[in-house]
Amino acid sequence: MNPKALSLIISTSLLSLPLAQLQAGGSNHLYGMEAETVSTSSDFERHSINFNYGASQQGQEGFGGTAAHHRIEDEHVSYRANEIKLRAGRQLNDTFYVEGGVGAAKVDSQDDHRSENLTTYQVGAKATLGEQLSVGIQHEKDFAYRNQILTNQHGQILNAKTTKADVKYRPTERVRLEADNTYRKLSDGNSSKAYKVGAYYGISPSWPYIWAGVEYSTLDFKYQDEGYWTPENYRSVAATFTASYPVNDKLSMNTSLNVNRSKDDASNDYGTGYYASVGADMKISPNSTLTANAHYIKSQQEASDWDETGANIGLKFNHY
Repeated sequence: MNPKALSLIISTSLLSLPLAQLQAGGSNHLYGMEAETVSTSSDFERHSINFNYGASQQGQEGFGGTAAHHRIEDEHVSYRANEIKLRAGRQLNDTFYVEGGVGAAKVDSQDDHRSENLTTYQVGAKATLGEQLSVGIQHEKDFAYRNQILTNQHGQILNAKTTKADVKYRPTERVRLEADNTYRKLSDGNSSKAYKVGAYYGISPSWPYIWAGVEYSTLDFKYQDEGYWTPENYRSVAATFTASYPVNDKLSMNTSLNVNRSKDDASNDYGTGYYASVGADMKISPNSTLTANAHYIKSQQEASDWDETGANIGLKFNHY
């Protein structure tokens, strides 16, 4: 197994609750730009600059778009990637929300002049069944480099079709139960199945909030490939913690922590991993906000240590 354990081994739910919920009703006139960097001990680096307009993120209502440029180093091979995407989301009624988008992307190898072009797309829907239950589904096609899956062992630049279904149930104000199932079909014929269930308790359920929980995750690839991380029978149990709180009228902070025990068929015993992040939002004018976040991941695979460090800084503002 190649030790390229991206954030798949770490719970995305640590980040799903904080600012995304608070900003879901933001203005469609919102502009934003962000610089991001990610580096791992398995010789993968990605340095990106992103530009956003309007309702550019999944789950937002209205029209928006994104453009991004990436400089990527994968095992000492240099790549350049560019993408542009347009999307729209609409709340049809109190129950149903739908969204869709289309775009174009290109990846170039700087060493041997290989190039791949791709038409990307994304569709999704969500049903809110009362105040306690919601069910959602997403399907998209895109390059996989944001997940650190760039090429396989034969050097083929990979794209993926990904389908994800999720269920979220909140029986009380302080209790959240969530489950999701993700299937990914890669362009080299490989595929993966991932499943996660989690239970969370709101120590302080409303903002400023504190949530703690436990999760169980699985990940299985159809084939093993030396070009990217392809675990077989991966299993993980994790304890999670996330919080967001104001420092003063202009500054708020958010923190996340995940500690997990995991194992796959290539490991002799369970290993301990963790994810830690800290972020801040600072209001610098009535219509502009500066954001920053940093994270660190540590894990063990095949009795070897693996780590990732990443950071981003961004500016969001309205044009009036």
